[in-house]
Amino acid sequence: MKAVSWVLLCCCFILFLVGCQTEKERYIQSLVHQIKYAHNESDPEIETELVKLGVESLPHLIKALEIKKVNHQIETILVTIGNNAVHQLILALQSRNPLVQRRIVRILSNIGANAHPALIQLTTDKDSNVRCHAIWTLGKIQQKTNNVSQALIKSLDDEDANVRCTAALVLARLGAGQCVSNLIKKLDDENKRVRSNASYALGSLGSSAAEAIVPLLKLLGDEDPVVRLSGLKALEKIGNYAVPTLIKELSNDDLIVSGSAASILLKIGSPEAISPVKQMLPSLILMLKMPEIRPSLEKVIHQLGQEIVPHLIILLEDPSSEIRLSVARIMGDIGQEAREGIPALVHCFKDPKWEVRSEAEKALGKIGKDAVPTLISQLESSDQDTKILATKSLGRIGRDASSAIVPLIKGLQDSSSGVRWQSSTALRKIGEDVVPDLIQELKNPNLEVCHSAIRTLGQIGSDAEVAVPILIQLVQNDDESTRRLSSTLATSSIAIEALEQIGTRQALDVVEEYNKNQRLR
Repeated sequence: MKAVSWVLLCCCFILFLVGCQTEKERYIQSLVHQIKYAHNESDPEIETELVKLGVESLPHLIKALEIKKVNHQIETILVTIGNNAVHQLILALQSRNPLVQRRIVRILSNIGANAHPALIQLTTDKDSNVRCHAIWTLGKIQQKTNNVSQALIKSLDDEDANVRCTAALVLARLGAGQCVSNLIKKLDDENKRVRSNASYALGSLGSSAAEAIVPLLKLLGDEDPVVRLSGLKALEKIGNYAVPTLIKELSNDDLIVSGSAASILLKIGSPEAISPVKQMLPSLILMLKMPEIRPSLEKVIHQLGQEIVPHLIILLEDPSSEIRLSVARIMGDIGQEAREGIPALVHCFKDPKWEVRSEAEKALGKIGKDAVPTLISQLESSDQDTKILATKSLGRIGRDASSAIVPLIKGLQDSSSGVRWQSSTALRKIGEDVVPDLIQELKNPNLEVCHSAIRTLGQIGSDAEVAVPILIQLVQNDDESTRRLSSTLATSSIAIEALEQIGTRQALDVVEEYNKNQRLR
């Protein structure tokens, strides 16, 4: 009987405690509810009470961060609670709600260096997600101390690859120069993301990471393309300090390493960096055939200018369309100095791959006026694609292609709509020099040519102001020679559109009058 009474007594006591706990929970919930919405007025007394309750109020305060328009006082209270809130805030960072994550990071940043001890302690938490978020938040706070640096360096050896990756990124953000040797070790990490992030971190340190040049060069032979690219960019950021070592690596038997070294030297761009690369042109051509090196080399090899053009011309006949495409792009980047390659690029107009043909057209446009005579000769080609590409390229050249005006106007009568369209576009890009010839075409008996000339004048815009009077005649039928054309509604409509595009006061007055008359009909 006594045993039963004792059990009942214990149960009553437990129920009493639960009741007290539930009552306190309701009390806290009520306090938070009174201030959690943005439209609620801030209440200093409630703020003081919640801060006093401390850890007990955290679940409700953190939950309130999910509200889209939350009262800023919630964040203020959490900042005031300070270190005691850090652990639960870190746990809440695992929320998938980006709004909550941003607010928590802001709170921890406002807690600032005072949050460091708790965050540093969490970098060794048994939960790898907690460790990751603690490290990430240390990076967001962006207040570097010796203790923070040591904690991050230690995390580089964490058993979890995500933790190691995060530690490397945060070290990059904080610019911890004393960790170079530790980051170099991570270039051999078994995880490719860790290797990539470590090289990124070393690159962010710039000249301070000069001792990492050789290990980073070895990374250029990594099996993973992302890792290789990270190593390449890191060496570029280390810059001129890397030049002597990179020059030595130009003779490396591993073409991936020597080719990557050449790419970086060209990217650095100083005379002392470029000069030794010029001595290895045949090797560079061989490297352009390697898919591991081609993307990075393609972006910078144009700096070698006309000296490399003869070698590139040969590659335009390579069996690989990828190589032909890459070479055409490089010649365009070289620009006017690639004029020796004009015939070879024009020959690419008949390449079986449209991408190569298109890139050759762009390259000729970038070479400029030296390509104009050859391109004009292609306007007589029996192949429509060749004519379209040549016309498009002349349009890219613009005013320097003014000697092509007459054959381009002839193109307005071509049987191919593509040739007609590109001829009109090219004439527009040549600009005001073409206006007198286009005005003559307004009297062309071929309506299609006339309409193309009108449209082109409109596209030229204000530079075609001299054509306004005859365009007005086409609309108003004031001249006998234009009466035949203006008898068609289409001609008037096209002329009105051109006048509107030219946009002079006289032109716009006619447009306004024309539209008014149209409404009255």
